Amino acid sequence: MTEEYYVYAYLREDGTPYYIGKGKGDRAYKPHRGLGIPPRERIQIIYSDLDQDIAYSLEKMLIAKYGRLNNATGILRNKSDGGDGNIGVVNVKWINDGQNEKRIPPKDAIPEGWIEGRIWSLSDYFFINNGSKSKVILKTRSIPKGWVKGRIGSNTAGLIYITNGVENKLIKKTDIIPEGWNKGFLYRHNEEQLKRIADGNREWIWITDSIENKRVHQSNSIPKGWCRGRTGDIKVKYSAELIESIIGEYRCGATKSALQQKYNINRSRIRKIIETPDAYKVG
Repeated sequence: MTEEYYVYAYLREDGTPYYIGKGKGDRAYKPHRGLGIPPRERIQIIYSDLDQDIAYSLEKMLIAKYGRLNNATGILRNKSDGGDGNIGVVNVKWINDGQNEKRIPPKDAIPEGWIEGRIWSLSDYFFINNGSKSKVILKTRSIPKGWVKGRIGSNTAGLIYITNGVENKLIKKTDIIPEGWNKGFLYRHNEEQLKRIADGNREWIWITDSIENKRVHQSNSIPKGWCRGRTGDIKVKYSAELIESIIGEYRCGATKSALQQKYNINRSRIRKIIETPDAYKVG
């Protein structure tokens, strides 16, 4: 069994986790039904390079450690105990009396004067977004200026993101980009970083590990496996001899962590080199 799984956490602003998950590839960064995804800096990969069974076990261990909100045992928004299946799922149904709504166990009888369902119906509403967040409004309302119909990512055909270093917004591809704005999307930073970016302070630089980008202060040392620039601005490639050496050692039992230490290459890139060696060869 390949060691391609990892266990991740979504963190609140205070650093406490509100969701624990298991996945592979870019699962941690994809939308989760009924669960908001935090900014990338608050997505934490806790364990990596795991086989599936170990990933399940570690996921269950962490969910048990922090507990779940829906069964009053802790702080996580997970719906189950984790692992392979839906063990511990708490099933509920919504009821309302026309003014109030609440959840009850699915087998409970609906009280007199109440009916099953939420107060409002999605058929009376639609989603709008301003490029940064989505919300629902009544169909009878007009769409506010700067907003477009649909959830983020659901209606971006013909649109592009632009940023002024502080905020992002969507415009039509045919529109002229306003002065002070550039094509692209700014990931969220803390207030100090936003002020520096907004003031045009060049003390902040981009660094990349060839998979993701982030900004750091130029006084900070660049972490191992990272280099200055952004993905798309640079192409990191290696000699055929080095690629063959990495693949040969991996096939002989060397772990990705050991190869990372030996060759001073980010572990995610080690994995990519093993999967698609030709893409990383010079020439």
